[in-house]
Amino acid sequence: MLTGTSPAAKGAVLLAFGEGNGPTDPDFLDALAAAVKAGVVLMDNTQVQRGAVLPGAYATGLGAIGAVGAYDMTPEASYAKLVCLLAGGLDAAAVKAEMPKPLAGELTVID
Repeated sequence: MLTGTSPAAKGAVLLAFGEGNGPTDPDFLDALAAAVKAGVVLMDNTQVQRGAVLPGAYATGLGAIGAVGAYDMTPEASYAKLVCLLAGGLDAAAVKAEMPKPLAGELTVID
């Protein structure tokens, strides 16, 4: 049995549609926006096997609520990178700034 409170989430990996768009349910988007406002880093990954999240490609893109586009990183790479950056003591703003930068060949820079 757990006692006390669980630690708050500091990050999450979302599996979006296609190039980064997601459900448009206002309650869902409000919950995600509230998480971002609270300092949770949300990674916007595509669930397709080949492709990339292109922030701003769609008005329904999760980047509109503050999620970080993962470009062509796999969800697993996003998760590992997110954990490493957060474990390194970076705050949410610094993690968001580092996530789109290739650090170990985990993503292709897309202009």
